[in-house]
Amino acid sequence: MKNLYAFGLGAVAVLCAANVSAMQLTKDQLDKGVKQYIKEIPQCVALQVTRDQQVGRAWFYELKGNATIEIVARLGDSSVDSIEVVSSAKNDGAMRDMMCVTVALMRGIQPEYITVDEAIKDAAHLWENAAQKPFKKAFFFDTFTAKLTPLSLVVQ
Repeated sequence: MKNLYAFGLGAVAVLCAANVSAMQLTKDQLDKGVKQYIKEIPQCVALQVTRDQQVGRAWFYELKGNATIEIVARLGDSSVDSIEVVSSAKNDGAMRDMMCVTVALMRGIQPEYITVDEAIKDAAHLWENAAQKPFKKAFFFDTFTAKLTPLSLVVQ
């Protein structure tokens, strides 16, 4: 019965996704996620955006905290096509920064439907499962892929 319920939810998501573009995230929502939602978590307040610029059809952010985090958002016609986040280091501080960015992106993608606590729980699940190999997690209509070598996150 539990498997049928999960299958039913998956089928609903596939049917709904058929009518939705790659990501339902605008550049403004991404900007709010990176700059505002990251400040919702006390441990993340130290992360500072040090670069924010558009180059062609991509938007670049650089954040500095325990490590340097680079975010590249590939832009489509009216929304973001994909986001790639890479850390310059692989240590506990860098992992904390990546968790902060993951939570901020989740909040930016679905601010009405996911609370900070839910985003923290989902981000922790994502990164805990990436410990052995790259791990993909469905998040509403998008997919988060986390891996530890190199310490990176891809959202599509």
